[in-house]
Amino acid sequence: MKKFVFSLQKVLDLREFQEKEAETELAKAIAETDRIKLALIENGQKQAYTNKTRNDTFLIDQMKAIESYVNRLKKEGEELQLN
Repeated sequence: MKKFVFSLQKVLDLREFQEKEAETELAKAIAETDRIKLALIENGQKQAYTNKTRNDTFLIDQMKAIESYVNRLKKEGEELQLN
């Protein structure tokens, strides 16, 4: 008996290749989303810690440095949320 040959095998192979590519892209997107979530959590923790430090500081130069740092953290958080 002759072996069955699927006449559209190339189309099926292409479809399987495209599905694997889509799965790879999805995995990359999920990994990037997780990275951004972790960065946002770390950013929030840094802001909370810095706000506590700000309350214990009395020197103007330190307060200015802390304020600049907090502003930078807020900006980084906003940029992460846009991604």
